[in-house]
Amino acid sequence: MSVGDALVLAMDIAIKHGLAWTAIEDILKFGNLMLGRNVLPETKYIFRKFSGSSPEEMTFHFCCPSCETLLAKTGGKLSERNSLSCTCTICGEKYLCRQLMTNGNYFVSLPLQKQFASLLADISVREQLLKSLSRESEDTCLSDIMDGAFYKNQRKKLNCQPEDLTLTVSTDGSPMFRSSSYAIWPVHLTLNELPSHLRWNNVICSLLWYQNNTQT
Repeated sequence: MSVGDALVLAMDIAIKHGLAWTAIEDILKFGNLMLGRNVLPETKYIFRKFSGSSPEEMTFHFCCPSCETLLAKTGGKLSERNSLSCTCTICGEKYLCRQLMTNGNYFVSLPLQKQFASLLADISVREQLLKSLSRESEDTCLSDIMDGAFYKNQRKKLNCQPEDLTLTVSTDGSPMFRSSSYAIWPVHLTLNELPSHLRWNNVICSLLWYQNNTQT
């Protein structure tokens, strides 16, 4: 298991139980103690740097177990989720959102604007972006994604201006975590215009998709 995997699991525990930051920090410290080395961030400030936000800043989207219609969305506070109920406009079934969470019929979106602002606040990232956007791409030399025909064609289709940035959306071929009732699939964003060494060190987590195992 990678450090990123462990952080997503810690975030999953925090989300499920509406934990305070002190409890999250204790979980991370316990993880380091069990591993015998400090590989997980033990303060909320570093953890937020890795995860992009706190559970309270996330948005929860609930789906119908039968037809997967989007039922409702709410903020990250545990009290909001536990008190919310919703009715499917397609099936007519009524659900308690806390039960939908238990069964894995939901996904969690993380605030992207805040994560991108944090990324672009880094001077080295801004400098590399400006350098990448101003460089001339050679058709005969393929050194990175920006030199590829598909990338260039997509920018033309989208009518991108020279200063516009583009993203690649991806998820692993298998879930990061699987329990008896649900699996977690993190959906990541990478900034194409960053050099590869910075691109993979600044992956943004856009959402956590919870998939009910009984529906697969």
